[in-house]
Parts: sequence; structure tokens; C-alpha cells
Amino acid sequence: MRITLRQLQIFEAVVHTGSVTAAAELVSISQPAASQALRELEALLGRPLFRRHGKRLQITPQARHLLPQARAVLSQIEQIESMGNEDELSGSLHLAASVSVGNYLLPKQMSLFKRQHPNIRFNLDIGNTQSVIQQLLTGKAEVGFIEGYCQHAESHDTSMA
Repeated sequence: MRITLRQLQIFEAVVHTGSVTAAAELVSISQPAASQALRELEALLGRPLFRRHGKRLQITPQARHLLPQARAVLSQIEQIESMGNEDELSGSLHLAASVSVGNYLLPKQMSLFKRQHPNIRFNLDIGNTQSVIQQLLTGKAEVGFIEGYCQHAESHDTSMA
């Protein structure tokens, strides 16, 4: 058996979300199927990729080494798949949102946008306002949404509000 793109996709999703259940939802498969794919990947590599702490997973040093390579492969596949759709928007967009916006307002807007631009992949992190601001300042998120005013000293750029 060889490593599959699906296994790499699930691995990356588990790293991103911190849990197999959330990763399975992100890649639209069942939790048991995601767990099985992760077990198979670990067996193929001959080492664990996560330490289990209840339902949360902590990435191992081996997995931390694998992650950039997996992301590079997945990115290349996205580029190949989008070659036929040169006129369409494609790629991924990392969003950060405060709890209310992320849970109640963004899902519908993201769904509408995704229907018009099916080749866009969203990564959404939901946290408090400070977390959203920090992700924007560090470049982890490209777009941030919060309920109130942003009064952070480094956020004079109106694209951050």
C-alpha cells in the first residue's frame, strides 16, 4: 500500500483542527473513516503522528517534519486541478473570526461565496477578538472579522478592521 492524497489531506486537517472528528467534518467524511486513514498513514510511516490526550491530539516531532511536505504536495495537486479553470478563482483563503461572527454570520456567507467560486478552499479559525487580531498581525490569517472596533496600535491599515 502507498500513501494516498486523501491520507495526507486528513493528516493536514487533523493538524489544523486538533481533532479527528473536526478534521473528518472539514474534509466531508465520517469520523471512523478519518481515523482509519490516519492509522493507515501512521502504519505506512512506521511511527505515530500524534499523541492522544482524550479527544485532542498533539502533533509529534515526526509529524511536524512531515507537515510542510504534505502541505506542499496538497498545494501542488490543487494547482494541477485548477489548471483547467484558469478563469475561475482558486486557492485557499485563511480567515479568522470572533466567536459570534464565525459561528453565526460567516457560514452562510462562505457557503454563498463557495457556490460562486467552487475552487476556493477556506480555512476558518474562530477565537476571541485578540486572537483574530494576532492572526492578522502575524500573517496566519489573511482576512479577519470581529464584532467591534479594532483598537490595536499596529492595525492602522483599514483592511484589518
